Amino acid sequence: MLPGVGAETGQYLTDHPGIAKVSFTGGVASGKKVMANSAASSLKEVTMELGGKSPLIVFDDADLDLAADIAMMANFFSSGQVCTNGTRVFVPAKCKAAFEQKILARVERIRAGDVFDPQTNFGPLVSFPHR
Repeated sequence: MLPGVGAETGQYLTDHPGIAKVSFTGGVASGKKVMANSAASSLKEVTMELGGKSPLIVFDDADLDLAADIAMMANFFSSGQVCTNGTRVFVPAKCKAAFEQKILARVERIRAGDVFDPQTNFGPLVSFPHR
């Protein structure tokens, strides 16, 4: 891990002939630059985590209550502040209505507020732009 100003640090890492692999976490636009620079310098191996929607798949024989609990945790646990939130759920058509009811019932119980209040599920977000 090497912290620094993205453009400068990234350029150095991707251009340096002694670096054989780059692992990048960030946005798609920056990821494209990392990939292009890495290929242009020495065809480095590149691993990227560019954020995603982390889909969940529910099969037709799934326990829908458990699946709804997992989907809620995957989507809401971090208050949307990580790039791996389970914001998409694929459910078979025959299970869709029942699954939606279970999710909606759980969403209705969510309480945002003071982190010290025991009735609160989610406190404030990390930074003002996230609010």
